[in-house]
Amino acid sequence: MLLIVLMMTSPITIANEYIEKTDDGYYLSEENAVKLANYIESLKSKIAKKDAKIKALEESLNSERKKQDEIKDRLDKVIEQKDKIIQLQNEQIDDLQLAVEHAKPSIMDKARWAGGGAGIASFIALLVIIQ
Repeated sequence: MLLIVLMMTSPITIANEYIEKTDDGYYLSEENAVKLANYIESLKSKIAKKDAKIKALEESLNSERKKQDEIKDRLDKVIEQKDKIIQLQNEQIDDLQLAVEHAKPSIMDKARWAGGGAGIASFIALLVIIQ
């Protein structure tokens, strides 16, 4: 609100500085007209500088946004690759668990081994007795 009031009073203050009020109306001397024109040109120059600064800041902001988007895209790709690795590791774990379960000897396998071992022991005992 204060800014609006100041903006409204500022042109009046400037006008009073260069334009004199007379009984017939307002008077603008040649010297004051030149000063006013120079003041207007200085304002235009300031505006142009501010516009250039705003444009540079906008370009910088756009550049930073592009960099941020590139970083986000790379991060998304890394996360996607990590998810694939985790999925593959989980599949490997499942495969290894299945292989371990199938690699365990069953009761029948153990009985065959024991029977085979008993047969060999009997054959050795027979050889010893024969000699």
